[in-house]
Amino acid sequence: MGNDLNLDALEAAFRDPLDGWLSEGYDLVLVDYDDARAAIENNAQVLKAVIQHVNSIKQGNIDNVVIGASMSGLVARYAIRKMEVDGIQHHVMLLICFDTPHQGANVPVGMTQLLWESSPTLLTKVVLKFFAKGWRNYYNAMLTPAASQMLMHWGGALTGGVGSKSPAFDAFRTNLFNLGNGGYPANCRNIAVINGSMTAQENPQLAGYSYGSRILRSWTPFGLQNSNIDVHTNVPGQNTNVCRFATWGIFAKRIGVARSYNSPFNDDFLPGGITSSSVPNKLFSETSTFPFCFVPTFSSIDYSGPVNTQDQRKLLNVNTVNAVNGPARQTPFVQVYGRNENSAHINARIHDWTAIGQSENLLTGTTTCPALPIPPQPIISVYNVCYPFNQDRTTEGNTANISVSLATPSGGQYVHNWLILPTQQTFTTTGDQITFQAEHPGQYQVICTRTYPNRRDLESTHDVTFNVTNCGDPLTLPQNPQIPPQIDPDISIFDIWENDFLLTTPKPDSVAVFAHYEGTLPAILYAARADGTFVPASQLQAAGMFPEFVQLFAEADPRDPLPVTLSEFNVKHEGAANLLEWTTASEMNSDHFEIEWSANAKNWTKIGEVAGVDAGIATTHYTFSDQINLPGITYYRLKMIDRDNTFTYSRVRWVESGETEIVAFPNPLTPDEPFSLKTENKEILRIAFFDFSGKVVLETDRLPVQMQLQQLTAGRYLMRAVFTDGTAASQVVIKP
Repeated sequence: MGNDLNLDALEAAFRDPLDGWLSEGYDLVLVDYDDARAAIENNAQVLKAVIQHVNSIKQGNIDNVVIGASMSGLVARYAIRKMEVDGIQHHVMLLICFDTPHQGANVPVGMTQLLWESSPTLLTKVVLKFFAKGWRNYYNAMLTPAASQMLMHWGGALTGGVGSKSPAFDAFRTNLFNLGNGGYPANCRNIAVINGSMTAQENPQLAGYSYGSRILRSWTPFGLQNSNIDVHTNVPGQNTNVCRFATWGIFAKRIGVARSYNSPFNDDFLPGGITSSSVPNKLFSETSTFPFCFVPTFSSIDYSGPVNTQDQRKLLNVNTVNAVNGPARQTPFVQVYGRNENSAHINARIHDWTAIGQSENLLTGTTTCPALPIPPQPIISVYNVCYPFNQDRTTEGNTANISVSLATPSGGQYVHNWLILPTQQTFTTTGDQITFQAEHPGQYQVICTRTYPNRRDLESTHDVTFNVTNCGDPLTLPQNPQIPPQIDPDISIFDIWENDFLLTTPKPDSVAVFAHYEGTLPAILYAARADGTFVPASQLQAAGMFPEFVQLFAEADPRDPLPVTLSEFNVKHEGAANLLEWTTASEMNSDHFEIEWSANAKNWTKIGEVAGVDAGIATTHYTFSDQINLPGITYYRLKMIDRDNTFTYSRVRWVESGETEIVAFPNPLTPDEPFSLKTENKEILRIAFFDFSGKVVLETDRLPVQMQLQQLTAGRYLMRAVFTDGTAASQVVIKP
């Protein structure tokens, strides 16, 4: 939805899958709307004019085959049926509705709600800059006539209710049905090709997600505007929160927004065509994505059976529907073609279109075109690319433009069709060079297919991989940051940069607050006004910041001089005990140290006391041994108490015992085998990969997928797995 498709993209998507039709003499006519986001009825007039033009210039009396992909299936239904009603000959013998949202398309309710909670200015100037291009297209299309006619969950709390349809949704279908015959052409054969599972299989890419799962939590620090965003998928039959939102700054200020949704359905997990723009779990340094169902199967086959419960939608078996003919048939299509697996919406390459043509008695398997040699293979010049992605966190502002050219000039003799994966960028040229865009570091596969101008059925192909890496001015990160314990995988102290705008304080002050780091052993994140006045974490929460982000910040000003200067504090497992060691660089009026213990870094218990030396500016070393050694993670902190009973706390330190044996496979990693762990039947809580400088380079709450692993640079990594029972294990993993 909202993709800016052009003729190049259409040809790249359909030319190869339709090779069998082209070799038997069919001509491929591509239709690109001037405004694909206009009302469906308007674009139906465009298709009507194209059909009439083709009929006026074609030779012979073979009727037309029309493929309507996604929304264009609705356009084709309306155009062809309206021609019949108006008495205009269309000469269409077959209409193929390809993964068309006859009963609507789905976008997660919380994501549509986010649109309505953001003002147009805030959305355009801040929020969308952090989304990848696919989601920018989604949101830019949301307010258009076509989107309002197609989306099942278009509306928000401010526009008819969370998860509601637009009035245009039912109005369009009423207009379509008023044309008669259910809004389908009566003088041609109507079939459907779908990308949802024919056998009601679940989408395996959604493993690790369930009803109610968080799908996005992030913030958008940009200039003097910041937003906190938290989006969940809904739970059928329960009134659950799907969107939390707060924003501060020069464009808008709204805090405490929490929207709930109560519906018997959740369409995100249904069998169907999968979105090509998954929801990232955070807007920078994502560690997972949510590939939701965009066109449910019940919608793509225009199912007329019961869809009144979640199970009726989820367990719809299309093969069973296909087996019934006559009045009891529960789809208007005489035949539905598809596969057992769910696949990306309108991915034409997964279907055997030649077999479909033969099944429809339109192809014979006999080539009618004269013999020609295969064109010579195009050879792509490949090189590695370095781009300073970290100079700008916003996705919109850090795009690399990468030029690709052929090694040998072709002199304009051939047509070159280019495809860039995984971003699905497409180009068609008679020249030898293109420029594609990379929004993130990683590997980009470039495929060039060469054909003759009038013989697209004859081709030669070459593909290469471009390694796009991060370079330029390095991202300024704090040295040895104090990482708060128990932070969720999608919250990282590394997401916050020095001098980030955070929020404005409540009235009457309404002053801007910024993020800063103090110290190096370790650095502490704190908030302050522009004049340097410290703002404790509790005031950030009172101003509306999400509590999970608040816990990253200090409650006490780390810049204040302390009676005790703690230069080092470490904990290690030694024998059957945990040994605490700390060093002070100076002590003035120090009385004693209390040692506190916790199992969760929230509830603390005093377990011991050590007298202070009060040695002035001299260096002093202390130790304490905790003889109670529990498996899993144990947290410690020091309470440093002065003679006047004032006190301060140290940073939290933790130690882990009870290691579990694990085996990672494959090791070294390979691109063609999925990553797995032998974990003694333990359930994974989180997995982190560290480079040998100690930096976390990959963190996830499930087994990492190939795309994540392939983004790692070659080298050795320490992989650490933490399990739900509190135990953990580590292993060195090699990325060739």
